[in-house]
Amino acid sequence: TLVNDNGVEVSVMNYGATVTSVLLPVGNGIKEYSFVVFDTLEGYFSDEFLSNAPYFGATIGRYCATIQNASYDDVKLSANVNNTHCLHGGVQGFDKKYGVLSDAIALKIESSITLKYFSPDGEQGFPGNVTAVVIIALNNNNELSFRYEADTDKRTPLSMTNHTYFNLSGFMENVRRP
Repeated sequence: TLVNDNGVEVSVMNYGATVTSVLLPVGNGIKEYSFVVFDTLEGYFSDEFLSNAPYFGATIGRYCATIQNASYDDVKLSANVNNTHCLHGGVQGFDKKYGVLSDAIALKIESSITLKYFSPDGEQGFPGNVTAVVIIALNNNNELSFRYEADTDKRTPLSMTNHTYFNLSGFMENVRRP
């Protein structure tokens, strides 16, 4: 859990380098959630989550978008959208992998954690061994940031992001139209 001097708390788990909660102080010592998340850890492993794949709070990779027909050039990738397209790295993208906590730093101006994941050549059809790194940081300006780094030994599509959904009303309102 990252905590800043203003009382903001951001929790992260190593499964999918996933943000599991964001707590914001609202006064009188009360904190409220501002982040869409499962109520329990088991939610991330449920059949509903795995079949729907909302990617709540997860780090997305190897590729954070859709690759049409799950292929490019002569490379065939894991198809996870209608068994046709490759979305967010395939059936077992980075969001479903365990990262290794390699660093946790608490400085006066920023707290951060660093998670690493090794993706072997051929995983989900992608070429090249990739060592992927995500650095998640919270500073005293209440800014949450994600930095991505990667090394690979072959030419490969690579684009990472985080799939966090926020509800700034503290869940007093939803995003559905009336």
